[in-house]
Amino acid sequence: MIKCVLFDMDGTLSNTLDDLKVALNYTLNKLGLPLRSSAEVLSYVGNGIDALVRRGLPENAKDRFCEALPIFKEYYKNHLTDYTRPYDGVNETIDTLKSMGIKVGIISNKLQAPLEDIVHSFWGDKIDAVCGITDYYPPKPSPDMVYICLDKMGVKLEDAIYVGDSLVDVQTANNAMAHFVACSWGFSTKEALIGAGATEIIDNPLQVLDYIK
Repeated sequence: MIKCVLFDMDGTLSNTLDDLKVALNYTLNKLGLPLRSSAEVLSYVGNGIDALVRRGLPENAKDRFCEALPIFKEYYKNHLTDYTRPYDGVNETIDTLKSMGIKVGIISNKLQAPLEDIVHSFWGDKIDAVCGITDYYPPKPSPDMVYICLDKMGVKLEDAIYVGDSLVDVQTANNAMAHFVACSWGFSTKEALIGAGATEIIDNPLQVLDYIK
């Protein structure tokens, strides 16, 4: 019996791409470096801000990472939701899950503080547990975040499903041996998700409710 749904954030609950792109290009512009397109930024996301900034730097400027990262962080923390919005159907899905007594957790490779700010901005206190990157456990695709988030909610792994959009989410679910449901509306194509091993794919957030019995 499903008692909890774990969601990824970027590309699953909310479309954060434009704010990430603006923050990265702000950083690159400050350093006098060429800007990145939406398609390029999309290919950089999934492994956290450090990886995004490192991948966004040109090959001949990788040594400027320590200069670039604080610029990105300072800008992004003040512009978390300029363009970011939940995907259509997400708010209704969360409200319905809560009305059914199903717990909702979020696991993300965003830093914990900005992740909590975004969650509070869109969903207030509707989310039961929020786990982002901290110094205390490794990021996805390590399974630790899955276990810690479930432990915070008092839910067993076998009583939860994990919904995500990226190849990192597929890997994380495999590492955690979690029941994974991929979503096709996010940052990865359906073909890429299938190629990574996803076997259950939904095309609308409300289809999550089909798994609650």
